[in-house]
Amino acid sequence: MRIKRSLKHAALFFMAAALLSGCAALKFGKFPSYFDENTYQRLTFAKADILFLYASFGESVLDMDEIRSARVSLARLYEYEKGKGKANAATARQVELIRQAFEDHLQNRMGKVKWDDFDVDDFSENIGQYFDIAIETERSKNKKWKK
Repeated sequence: MRIKRSLKHAALFFMAAALLSGCAALKFGKFPSYFDENTYQRLTFAKADILFLYASFGESVLDMDEIRSARVSLARLYEYEKGKGKANAATARQVELIRQAFEDHLQNRMGKVKWDDFDVDDFSENIGQYFDIAIETERSKNKKWKK
């Protein structure tokens, strides 16, 4: 009987503590931001895929299947990041900027017969910088990697 009562009290205490901490987080809008290995991996893989795609933009014919695949990959990445909530707004915003830059670059490429070497290098460097910022934003959440 006594054990049952103490278990009830412990359970009630735990639920009250969880409720209070959740309410405090909602009130102050601060949920913990955490390093997500999945995000880090997706960003680094997507960067490599997009850079290889940009290298092909120097050719006359566009590979529409690869472009579609890149769009789907970036859309999935964005939805994943956005779904993690307000605490992850910085990374989600970076992915949104990557998507916008990709679409702008793609429109530029579709308006030409092909990109010359300067365009390939310039646009690749530009999208690479967007990815680097997003990767650094995510990496900075990992306390083990901080300097």
